[in-house]
Amino acid sequence: MRRAIVGLSAGTSIAFFLIAVSCAKALTTPLDDGTDSGVPAIDSSACPDADVTADPNNCGGCGHKCTGGQVCASGVCKNQCDTPQVKCPAVQACVDLTKDPSHCGTCTTVCNTADAGGLDPSNGNPLPDSGVAPSNDSGTPWDLGTAACVASKCTVTCMGKLQCNGICFDPLQDHDHCGDCMTACPSDQACTLGHCCLPDEGWCNGACVDVSSDNANCGTCGTVCSGMTPNCSQGKCIAGLTITVEGHAPIVANCKVGDYSCEAHEVCNKVTNSQCVFQQYDCATGSQGSWYPNDGMSGSSAFNFAYGYDLWNGNYGNICACTNAQMTKYGLSATHTYCGLGHWQRQ
Repeated sequence: MRRAIVGLSAGTSIAFFLIAVSCAKALTTPLDDGTDSGVPAIDSSACPDADVTADPNNCGGCGHKCTGGQVCASGVCKNQCDTPQVKCPAVQACVDLTKDPSHCGTCTTVCNTADAGGLDPSNGNPLPDSGVAPSNDSGTPWDLGTAACVASKCTVTCMGKLQCNGICFDPLQDHDHCGDCMTACPSDQACTLGHCCLPDEGWCNGACVDVSSDNANCGTCGTVCSGMTPNCSQGKCIAGLTITVEGHAPIVANCKVGDYSCEAHEVCNKVTNSQCVFQQYDCATGSQGSWYPNDGMSGSSAFNFAYGYDLWNGNYGNICACTNAQMTKYGLSATHTYCGLGHWQRQ
């Protein structure tokens, strides 16, 4: 009796061993019985580039292929996909039609970026929807973005830019989409931090400021000229303004930018090496004012440095000289044969 029990125990042990081996084999081999049953052990070490949770050629493990039109869902070969994904037979895959740019809304709808005429989105090229070149702008004011699918509809995603009609624009610098999709700057202005300003201007403290000459915003917003360099000229803080004088070497005027009377006074003093005096008269209008050397031969229309009157209609002050003698006396160009053609450049 005891031997029978022992024999039965040995047989039972062998049976349990065989069952355990069978179970272990079942756990390491993905099932493909068409019943959607069983949970495979996921092992992708032999195929690291494969997604063994969704690849029908490596479903649940490397080399395990789904057959009979089945798809691979969560590492198991199935006849249908797990919600919310749907089965796309042409690619034998489960896809989410609400957000897959290769299958957007339907299995066959592929999202693409917009057609911008084949233009390279770089500075100097025309913008894709206008004839205005971004010559006043810098950097890359637009790009085509990345195709995307949102709520089953094709669209474009823009990284750090604003999407306008399927194209990505930089609203801080794009000439035709300045600040928003609808604002186009005038042709003589640039988009500066989302605001239309003249090319030499910056957007400082809520306003367009000429950073080439503003003493409180010289070159960049907030750069203040003071101390030994109190004047802003061409975006740099300097001790004085360098002024070009026709027929004479440039002079340095200790004046603020835009103070034309001060500049005319300094030009007159340094060109004539004297202390010039003011008169409420210039070469033509007799009302805008000028400075002249008190030498007994200057003043009135004879010889003066006017700051408002300019025969050239530019940013110049006029050297009024109705006699060549005074021009020659002070070392200025002697080629002017009649009144009012000498100039100095205002700053």
